[in-house]
Amino acid sequence: MIFGHLLKTLLPIIFAARAASSLPTWPQKTNTSLINPVIIHQFEPVAWLENLYVRPNGQLLINSQSAPELYLIDPTHPEKKVLIHEFPNTNPGLSGLGGIIETSPDTYAIVLGDLNHTTVSGFKGTFSVWTINLENYPYEAPAVKKVASHPDWTFLNGLTRLEDPTVILGCDSFDGTVYRIDTITGDVSVTIRPDNTTIPPNGQQFFIGIDGIRVFKPRHSKTTFLYYNNYVGQGYYRVPIDAYTGNSIGPVEVLATNLGLGLDDLEIDAYGASWISAAHANRIVRVGPENAVNTVAESPDVRFITAVRQGRTCYDNSRFYFATGQGKVGYIDGSAWL
Repeated sequence: MIFGHLLKTLLPIIFAARAASSLPTWPQKTNTSLINPVIIHQFEPVAWLENLYVRPNGQLLINSQSAPELYLIDPTHPEKKVLIHEFPNTNPGLSGLGGIIETSPDTYAIVLGDLNHTTVSGFKGTFSVWTINLENYPYEAPAVKKVASHPDWTFLNGLTRLEDPTVILGCDSFDGTVYRIDTITGDVSVTIRPDNTTIPPNGQQFFIGIDGIRVFKPRHSKTTFLYYNNYVGQGYYRVPIDAYTGNSIGPVEVLATNLGLGLDDLEIDAYGASWISAAHANRIVRVGPENAVNTVAESPDVRFITAVRQGRTCYDNSRFYFATGQGKVGYIDGSAWL
């Protein structure tokens, strides 16, 4: 009887433990060693590289802000760069490219606008969004067209896509507003209005707020979030949104603070960890799915780092490619964190 009573007591505990052990878990990493960056290409003359994107075939698209030029680098032959397209250079020395996001297979939305590179301030009314189709490149010239503009855009910067990938979100780093942009119809509307997480704090050298943005739905979550950082505010946040409209549907959550000056573009891996570039801190920061913060790379090679993107092929999906304002393109091996 005692054994039978004990068995009845223990069985639910055993089954619960087995069920808990079968649940998917995220990597809980505590690796504190820094990853050495590998430089695969140096732009000559030096150019401010503002963003990059990885094509489905693994090639890298590089946005220059020194001039409105889109380049291609193949990581398997990185010594060579190819100028894919030069966008309208309305004001030489000011006109350049900003954010980039894929809106359909091998088609990308790209920000074009005028920026004072000394004060890092945009010129209101000069910013627009263009699309470029590379499906048949290099056998056919890319199809390029202007799809949207807005008179209130002062420094349109980061881009990310919604459930319908042809509808994207773009953030204005000057006034802290997030816009929904339909790349088919050209319609533009405000989805998130400025608050103290999207605008820069007072007394800073540069007036740059919200910068890197990414729409992401964590595993086993019913909620889609917009993740974003603040360039000079050094904070990292998320807000629940409607996955189709981009409108906020709940309060902002603080994920991390004091990550480093110059938080720029970011990547979120399949486990929900964020890899964030910190341009003036010369580092790449990883914020885990439970908000543990680790500096994973810190080096002169990532000085003025502007963007981080994870490789997309089976050969390089542990690599996190980056671009810098010193014309460097490279990667870090993130396999220890995946």
